[in-house]
Amino acid sequence: MKIIQRLTTSILLVFLMTVVGASAQDASCADGDVRVIQMSELQTKAGADGEGDVWISFLGLVYDVTAGRRFYGEGAPYSVFAAKDATGSLASGKFDEESANAVNYAELKKDEVDGLKHWTGFYAGKEEYVQIGVLEGKFYDAKGAATDLLTGVLEQLQ
Repeated sequence: MKIIQRLTTSILLVFLMTVVGASAQDASCADGDVRVIQMSELQTKAGADGEGDVWISFLGLVYDVTAGRRFYGEGAPYSVFAAKDATGSLASGKFDEESANAVNYAELKKDEVDGLKHWTGFYAGKEEYVQIGVLEGKFYDAKGAATDLLTGVLEQLQ
């Protein structure tokens, strides 16, 4: 079962990156397992006081963006994304929490699809932003398998 979950996750990641024209980055760790990150851990990675790691999540993929601290660190222009799932904000182009939470992933608007495609390519194409795992929640389950919601989003990105 674990092998099937890894294959499903890898296939979906490759599919997502292919659909948006970006290179795939595997969410697997060195031992081949997908690292599943809890929201409580992500929330500790804001790079407070200019120290520590800075992580963001986008479409359930967690990226270490510490190399871009001047953009994502405390007080920086994109600090609103640090230690959070930034999917809604990046899809909508609106960086307040209310707008980010208003995105209906089951029926994405054209501009939201365009936003998801753009930002997927951006993060996948940045060597300095390392994908370190998947966020347990709406896009990946506790075992690192893609949820039906992620599958639906990917279908809309075709």
